[in-house]
Formats: sequence, structure tokens, C-alpha cells
Amino acid sequence: MGRHAFSKEQIMSKKEKQEACQLYIEQEIDAGLEEGKTPYSIGKEIAGWIEKLFEVKVKPTTIEKRAERIRNINFPTNVGNLTVDLSKEDEQAVLKTARQIKTERRQTRTRQREEQKAETIKTDPPLEHGNYELVQSDFREHKTEPNSIDAIITDPPYGIEYIPLYKDLSLFASNVLKQNAPCVVMIGQSWLEKALNYLSENLTYVWTIAYFSPGKSTQIFSRKVKSNWKPVIFLVNGNNECEHISDFVNSGHYDKDHHDWGQTVEGMAQLIDRFTIKGDLVMDPFCGAGTTGIASLKSGRRFIGIDNDEYAIKQSATRLQEIESGRSL
Repeated sequence: MGRHAFSKEQIMSKKEKQEACQLYIEQEIDAGLEEGKTPYSIGKEIAGWIEKLFEVKVKPTTIEKRAERIRNINFPTNVGNLTVDLSKEDEQAVLKTARQIKTERRQTRTRQREEQKAETIKTDPPLEHGNYELVQSDFREHKTEPNSIDAIITDPPYGIEYIPLYKDLSLFASNVLKQNAPCVVMIGQSWLEKALNYLSENLTYVWTIAYFSPGKSTQIFSRKVKSNWKPVIFLVNGNNECEHISDFVNSGHYDKDHHDWGQTVEGMAQLIDRFTIKGDLVMDPFCGAGTTGIASLKSGRRFIGIDNDEYAIKQSATRLQEIESGRSL
């Protein structure tokens, strides 16, 4: 779940690059609006990153106008069957106030998260205790003992700029997993084919599990889709010797309280129960706020979590220490 550097080694056709740029723009506009940024600042920021990541020049004003349109979509003038007779000026005033309120709420959430992050980084929780170990590192640089892991269960970042990581994850998993052990990878659907091709280079694909997330849909503007589920790719390091499993997981509820890309403990616990047994050593190379670790410890498994983000690791350490100490979160 921690962010990693984008690799330019991946060669994309002109069409693929255009699709990647479009999806990247839509995703970053959504993220920027959620953080309370103005369309102007979003356009300027995204244009700079597109030139760095894709070597393509896009006018900031073009992105700014698109951000403005998307922001306006979030504030419809009709409210159910309620009919309000407003003048054009009053209607614009109501919309402006609504936008201001939403922006203020976003800014408050962002400020609270930044304050929480600053306080967490000041702490010094143990990174190794009882049945867990946490490592602040890029998983590609961490020296894990070969053939020592019973299962990898992870939720890497989904954007096109992160797709080359799945190639590295495939090689890493084939080295650290025990023979025939499972590698279970959650991913978004926009770049599913590319991710699966990379993962299959060193691992054997078995099945795709549907991970259902109740609550608000994730709107993928470039694909014209509102999504409520994610694919979980089930692979093995050799042959599939797992028991028969269900290919559907209901995560229970929406949970981004601890990490922007986080999943629920309930949802990850279902995956852990299906692919491991008590006492197994579970690894998450993108552990984020430690949800996979919490689910592992609660299920009687051992856990190793890796992430390159200091805040994520310390947040994970605090949460896992509470589990090991027998205190409720």
C-alpha cells in the first residue's frame, strides 16, 4: 500500500499511453478534489506529473476545466422529489455554498490526518514483538529468507504508474514463498490484464475472487463504470494444493480510517482463513496501516509486514502491539 517509484522501463504503445494518461488524469482529479484542492492547482500539478511519468505535455487549463466539470457533477440542483423555486442567482448561491461546505470538510479531514501523521511519526512503537515483525523498506530490497513464507496476502497500489511493481512482486514471491504456497493479490480492474500478465511470469494463476465492498461506489470516469467490487488474484508458487474455497468475499463495510487505500479487517480475515492455517507465517509486502497483520494475529497466524512509508509502519506497529497486548483497538 505504500507508494513506490514509477519505472519507465515499461514500454507502452501510443494507444496504451493515451489510455494511461486519461485514467491517471481522472484518478488524480478525484483525489485532488477529495483533498479540497482547487481545479487550478489540480490542473497545474497533474500536468507536471504527466510530463514526468508519460513524457506527454498537457495544458494545465485543459485539466482544470475537466476538474471543474467533475466537481460540478457532485452538486446536482435537484433533490429527490423536492421542488424548490429558485432564481438563477439563488441557485448559483446555493451551489457555491454547498461547494464551500464540502471543501471545508475535506480540508478539515486532510488537516486532521496530517496532524495524526505528525504525531504518529514522533512515536517509537516496537517493530518486532511476539508474532509479528514490521520492516520499513522497499520489498525489493528486503532480504527475506527463501522458501520461508506460508502465504503472501497483499493489496498493492493500483495506478498505471505502479503496474511494473507486479512484475517485481512475482519474482519476489517465487523466491520467498514455500513450494506450492499461495500468493493472493488484490487489484483494481483498470489494469488487471497487465498486472495478471506480470504476476504470472513466476507464479501459477489459479482463480479470481470477487471482493465486494458495500457502500459508496468507486466511480471510474474514463471507463464509465461505478465499481463495488475488486478482483483478488489467486496464484501459487508451483501447483495448487489448497482446499476448495469460495470465490466471493463480503468485506462488511467501507473502511479508510487508517489508510487511504485500506481494506477492512473482516474482509482480509476471510482471505487469511481460506488460504492459511493457524501458526502459518503470512507476509504483506505493501502492509500500509497493518490491516492484514491485524487479521493474521486475530486468526492465530504470524505476520511479517513491509512498507516503505515510515508513517504506515509506525501506525501498523501501534495497532499490532495493541493486538499482541490483548487490548481492543
